[in-house]
Amino acid sequence: HLIRYEDLMQDTEATLRGMLGYLELDASDAVVDGTIARASEENENSRRHRTSAGAGASIARWKQSLSPSVQAVCNDVYADVLEQFGYAV
Repeated sequence: HLIRYEDLMQDTEATLRGMLGYLELDASDAVVDGTIARASEENENSRRHRTSAGAGASIARWKQSLSPSVQAVCNDVYADVLEQFGYAV
């Protein structure tokens, strides 16, 4: 079962429900809603690990953070894996 960061951030409920189902764990509304609520809570740990203003801002941040030459090297080296994960190379 493939879980992409973008999918988890943009369609959290469906992605989490799919992951729980794949793992044959309880994917009821109560579990999914509770998990999302707890993960969304602001606390010292989440503040310490934050690397952007929000989850949406972190999606594809590499396009701004990596130079074009580093992006090209990554695309060359990881092209087959990136394509398997559904990313355009």
